[in-house]
Amino acid sequence: MGSRGTGKVRRLALICVGVAVVAIGASTVRASSSPLPLERPDDTFETLHARFDDRAAEDPDALHMLVQAAILCREYDPNWKSEPYITNSFRVFGTWQDRFCGGVNRGSDYVRYKALGGTTPWNSPVAKPLTLDEAVEVALTSDSPTRLESAAYTIENAPQRWEFGANLVRYTATIPNLGQLQGMAVRSIACRYSGACDAGGMDTMWMCARDRLCKPSLTVFGMWAMQHSPVEMAAVRSMLQQLMQERERRGVDR
Repeated sequence: MGSRGTGKVRRLALICVGVAVVAIGASTVRASSSPLPLERPDDTFETLHARFDDRAAEDPDALHMLVQAAILCREYDPNWKSEPYITNSFRVFGTWQDRFCGGVNRGSDYVRYKALGGTTPWNSPVAKPLTLDEAVEVALTSDSPTRLESAAYTIENAPQRWEFGANLVRYTATIPNLGQLQGMAVRSIACRYSGACDAGGMDTMWMCARDRLCKPSLTVFGMWAMQHSPVEMAAVRSMLQQLMQERERRGVDR
């Protein structure tokens, strides 16, 4: 596939590759009494900018949302429909960009927000990396999507291994993937607060662009379920349920 459109999706994927944001269905963990998520249905770059720009310098979650939005629009080309060999996935992504980016390339916004944070939100988004013990505590107590993302990153990549959920995969070929599955369960909680993993959400759109799977109504969970075994999915669901029960016991989520 040699089209410029496909190349743009590839470049977007390279920017975002490393830490995939995954959810076990936002509705699975979003309690009716929980606050509104940071990203809401039908949000655009402009609505997110209006909501978070004045908080970006002090609030890591606000900055996270704005960097993410700017990344998705930094290479936007309003003439994408004229490119040859457009795949169905890219057509869905391009149509979403038309609406979300408002017909405007947001490269300058990306430079500004990137300078504020000094990092992209997919690379352990805290100034000081968490230890494994700190990451576990964040997973059980935090309502910050950015902190929860950092916790998931640490849990996946720490030299030590968290034993949580090991019994779910002990006699399966999934054992080497335990850290990844734990991280996915924690990211599912982050999705409760970010709202970015639902259909048309920012995490959903960059992930489907990366994997060339974009289609209407697809969620991160839907993509992930296509790429992982039923055993892995069952393990993540079970870990997520246990994490949510412990968070509720601690009074974090009601």
